[in-house]
Amino acid sequence: MKGSWKIRMAQNMIRKEDPEEVMNIVEAMLPVVVDVLSKSQLQAFVKRLFQRHLSTLLRGMSRGERATLLREILPFIAKEFPIEDVDFSPAQSVSS
Repeated sequence: MKGSWKIRMAQNMIRKEDPEEVMNIVEAMLPVVVDVLSKSQLQAFVKRLFQRHLSTLLRGMSRGERATLLREILPFIAKEFPIEDVDFSPAQSVSS
């Protein structure tokens, strides 16, 4: 991913960090991202994150591991999203 010097510097710093510290950095940065983005920008960010990076986050996981992870995170998704208001019919496009 090309980017500004700031992005390259952050990438280099993160590559050198302990994995636990990387998780701490990401957890600390997400509230800041939410605070600086407007509601429409935040919605676009979340959609873009899933469209562009879900496969990256799941890289190397087997089908079984993905199923286990999905079972573990579905309760959190169901708690935050009005799932009963969503039409999951096959006609619903994944790319929209």
